[in-house]
Amino acid sequence: MKKKVLAAMLTAAVAAQTFAGSMPVLAAEEGSVESLEVWYDGSEAVNDAMVSFFENYESVSGVKLTYTRMDLDSIHDKVIAAAAAGNTPDLVFGLPEWISEFNAMGITTDLNSYVESWEDKEQFYENVMDTMMVDGKYVALPWSSAVRALLVHDTINETAGAEVPATWDDVLALEGYRDAAGAYPYGLTCTTARAPQELLVYLAQYGLEICSASENGGYRNTWQENEEELEKATKVFQFYKDLVAKGLVDPSSPTYGWEETDANFASGLTGMFTTGTWMYTYKENYPDTMADVSIHEIPAPADGKTCTYLEPKPLFVFDRGDKARTDAAFEAAAYLVSKDFISTCFSDQSPRKDVEGKDQWTEDFNKLKENAVAFPPVVLSNITQAMTDSLAKALQDNMDAKEVAVWLSDAVNASLQDSGEYGE
Repeated sequence: MKKKVLAAMLTAAVAAQTFAGSMPVLAAEEGSVESLEVWYDGSEAVNDAMVSFFENYESVSGVKLTYTRMDLDSIHDKVIAAAAAGNTPDLVFGLPEWISEFNAMGITTDLNSYVESWEDKEQFYENVMDTMMVDGKYVALPWSSAVRALLVHDTINETAGAEVPATWDDVLALEGYRDAAGAYPYGLTCTTARAPQELLVYLAQYGLEICSASENGGYRNTWQENEEELEKATKVFQFYKDLVAKGLVDPSSPTYGWEETDANFASGLTGMFTTGTWMYTYKENYPDTMADVSIHEIPAPADGKTCTYLEPKPLFVFDRGDKARTDAAFEAAAYLVSKDFISTCFSDQSPRKDVEGKDQWTEDFNKLKENAVAFPPVVLSNITQAMTDSLAKALQDNMDAKEVAVWLSDAVNASLQDSGEYGE
């Protein structure tokens, strides 16, 4: 086993013992829960450390964590199936897009009473904790909080004779880049969960929301009610279309998900790409091409504003109809977002103010948090799917950019009506 993995596991073991001293052990009381089921997604870089925390939890609490690792798409689908069968797990590491969806399904727990007496609450960024709420109640705790930035291969850019682009026009002016450097200048993600997140940022750079809170309650997309908003949404989709048409991104980009786009950047097939702090994990497999990376703000339209995507990831505590089990599950959740756990496993994406990253990556990314945007607190599954479908319509079906904007506006409002969240 690699030395760094052993070190991480030892750190986790020490952390578990340290945390035990201050942890209120509800779960270890006589007659309480003996085990809890956890579903999680752990990258190769942190999985061993996460597992060591899971396994050490029994020694500090008396409760065994039975854990299953799977990718996030599988977790989402399995939660839906488990909920239908009335047999959800106790704890699930998830994505922010699921918060309102799972709450609407009635499987989350109102954690307000727990959070109010939770000493660690003040150690989390307020805007991150706010995203864990639906209708005034906490339904999850944050285990990670990441933002996006423009990552640039300085050596490739220098070979291409290019400056770091500040605006969309700067990006669109890079037509000679590939001939000079042998790499596509820019990257786009048009499928998987990353696609709507990326699109959300480009919309927000024009001050657009995918749906806005209505005065009388509920949400709706307002682009078609405001000519200026529709024009700006059209410009966003035209930007995507121009990037493909001008050959500034890989021609396969309309079908690329996060795995392809991250790998293309790490291997030097793309000179610049908007992505997250997790890219540092590629340094081991791509030491040469990842040695020249610098971090910058995401290019914005000249008549827009700079911003990035805030992705605070939730650790759900599901309602299984048993107060003792809920008590135990919250204690376990608090352990799994503790300072020791976060500093060991997710220091580069910390939702906690008392955990700071240790390198340039975290510092440079954290500077961008002030201008971060997140999805609104509505059921998002159909909305994010519609956002992905809109990119397919623009880039694969070659639909006119304005028609795509109108189509997405209608699709968002239809989803809100179906979920009962549409507001006049």
